[in-house]
Amino acid sequence: MRTFQNLVGEKGLLLVFVYGTWCAPCVQTLYSLGRTSEIYQHEGVNVAVASVDDAQILKNFKATAPTPINFPLLADHDEALHKLYTSAVAKTYLVIDANGILRAKFVNADGRSKPSHQA
Repeated sequence: MRTFQNLVGEKGLLLVFVYGTWCAPCVQTLYSLGRTSEIYQHEGVNVAVASVDDAQILKNFKATAPTPINFPLLADHDEALHKLYTSAVAKTYLVIDANGILRAKFVNADGRSKPSHQA
């Protein structure tokens, strides 16, 4: 079973992209993140994606994705993560430390800007 503690990277950080499978720009950003997630992981920051969709929808989405998704897709159907970190429903990056403290939040309003992997 996945827990928050085993999702956190070597440097004690987890980058979470909040999205919805119904949001086309979010899905494109997710695929882009898939191409760069290894850079984050190499620097000790793990990547996960949270969606308000339920677990079965995410399972089907991952199974039919045109490119491999090599990080966890987390179902946040009750929006607990969204409420805890006052996240917009979708297109937001959260950087969370090993203690569950939000260290940075990037609202990805235009679908083009992402947090630097150098940050």
